[in-house]
Amino acid sequence: LEIGDPSRNVIEKIFRAASTNPSKQSRKIKKVLRVSNTTDIFEKFEKYRETVKRRSFEQYKAGHPRSIVDGNELLQFHVTTMTCYNGKRKIISELCKDPSCCVCRLLQSGFTNSRDGIQLSTSSDVPCERASRFSNRKNVKRAVIVCRIIAGRVVNKDDINLEEEYDSVASGLHLRSQCLIVKDSSAVLPCFVIVLN
Repeated sequence: LEIGDPSRNVIEKIFRAASTNPSKQSRKIKKVLRVSNTTDIFEKFEKYRETVKRRSFEQYKAGHPRSIVDGNELLQFHVTTMTCYNGKRKIISELCKDPSCCVCRLLQSGFTNSRDGIQLSTSSDVPCERASRFSNRKNVKRAVIVCRIIAGRVVNKDDINLEEEYDSVASGLHLRSQCLIVKDSSAVLPCFVIVLN
């Protein structure tokens, strides 16, 4: 998306508002790319939403209205790295083959490579372990994937009861930024990739 594009302006505002330190403007946005999801990805996402809504209605009729209405949809961030950025792309539809390009590998796999769930955050600048591993390489850009997610029933990591059903695990509920681990990759719909300087 070009500078001045209304969609880019909205994404930049959301990104800056979700920073744990909004007064620090050291991270400049180089580019905002729209993710071109396939029909299958959208259908998988909406099917998961309907499953969460139905399960929430059947099991928790009185206690989880957001899950019943929309599956508890949230906007979350996944901080990672990108090696294939060349400055010319406006949309991500063709993915590179570089095994160290985390953005393309995550989009290609539909986030399914995450064995322990998909780690997301309410903060646009909370780094994940994987991003730190590659960030010092040449031509590696920091990137933030902006995702719509179906959080469903969220439990605090300290309150997990293995006998209860839940869809996501949260930590940092009382901190400025909250991390969320989503169990099912169908719950994540990547929408934009923000490439940082």
